[in-house]
Amino acid sequence: MDSQIVSSDLKQISQHCQKHDVYLIIDGTQSVGALPLDIREIPVDALIVGGYKWLLGHYGLGVAYYSERFNKGIPIEDNWINRKDSDDFQNLVNYQDQYREGAARYSVGEQSNFIQVPVLQAGLEQILEWGVNNIQSYCKELHKLLITNLSDIPYRVPAVGASSSHLTSIRISESLDMEEIKKVLTDNNIHVSYRGDAMRISFYVFNTEADVMKLVDVLGNLV
Repeated sequence: MDSQIVSSDLKQISQHCQKHDVYLIIDGTQSVGALPLDIREIPVDALIVGGYKWLLGHYGLGVAYYSERFNKGIPIEDNWINRKDSDDFQNLVNYQDQYREGAARYSVGEQSNFIQVPVLQAGLEQILEWGVNNIQSYCKELHKLLITNLSDIPYRVPAVGASSSHLTSIRISESLDMEEIKKVLTDNNIHVSYRGDAMRISFYVFNTEADVMKLVDVLGNLV
């Protein structure tokens, strides 16, 4: 869905959760970094995001936000670095039973990854420089171009607003052979993901209008 629909829906869900004292926990891996979300405007209790998707990071590293409701929680992983005063290396052997304050108690062991952390940090800084709204707007133009040129049976593309524009799909008619489509796209150096009778299309800032039209032309030749 587009950012306005997502914000509207999540705001209502957030208000409903607060009203009934229910925790709101969001997995933002498929959207955060490419689809706007402001937790100052839409309060959540936890937001967890894998770093390897739209945050331009690696597998094996992610980020999370936890509200104060989780300040007394017990972490799944027990390690020395999420204990109180673990940053005081001189007294490191004086292990503490208490966890670190706030969300730091949920940090994983070996969090000081000298490759993954700088890469993720650079990715986050780049996203902030581009602006998430700008990223989604750019993807929306590519989405519109795809719809305009590939909107008839045997291909169906969700309308802008019916799906996000950075992550949408093309549904394939049963009259076409999915295995043949896979082969032809691969032969033309076009890479998409396949989910059942649909192709998942992931637009990003490195994609161009020429990329979209190449996909349209190749699919059109299969009809």
